Amino acid sequence: MLYRTYFILPKTQNKDKILQLIPQYISIQDSATQQIIENKYAEFEVAFKVKEKELQNDILTKEKDYQKNKATILQILGSALLLLLGLVVGLWYRLKKHSTELKKANEYKDKILNVMGHDIRSPLISQLTVIQDLLENKDKISRDSLNDIYQLSSVYLKSVIMYIIG
Repeated sequence: MLYRTYFILPKTQNKDKILQLIPQYISIQDSATQQIIENKYAEFEVAFKVKEKELQNDILTKEKDYQKNKATILQILGSALLLLLGLVVGLWYRLKKHSTELKKANEYKDKILNVMGHDIRSPLISQLTVIQDLLENKDKISRDSLNDIYQLSSVYLKSVIMYIIG
């Protein structure tokens, strides 16, 4: 604006008056320019603060989401660990139970084998005693008696075997 004033100045008659008004005009123009700058700065500052608040809110929202997701993941991991622990304890319990059952079955088997050994040994020993007596007294025993002893011994051994088998 001051530039235009210098072009107008030679053409006007009130040069002195115009020259007196120039500093006032410059002061008013500087004041208006300063006011515009301050207003623009204030607008920028407000916009900056709004944007800053929006970013802070975004950060807080993302932090909350992160914490929520973290808590969910920890809950899932905790549940999985509890499930795994339950499975391990259940399997350990079943293993312990089967181990106890196997020990009892093994003890029962040993008892049965002892009884069966005794049950088999007694008839066999008695058969051996009969055979030994027959060998010692073979001249005194008739052929029919030997045949009868053989038949009885055969039936007796078959019944023992059938008892053992089942």
